[in-house]
Amino acid sequence: MHKSRAMSHIAVSTSEIAGGTEQISASFQDQLSAINEVDAAAGQLSAMAEKL
Repeated sequence: MHKSRAMSHIAVSTSEIAGGTEQISASFQDQLSAINEVDAAAGQLSAMAEKL
């Protein structure tokens, strides 16, 4: 019975770790998206500055 209980705890822990990993991945994707937006805006500003 203890082995079954331990396996259940391991499964829950593994699931929690996977969920945390997914949240970290989503956060990195959000940050990368923001960086890309800033980079695009900087490129547009640079192009506008060249026209002045």
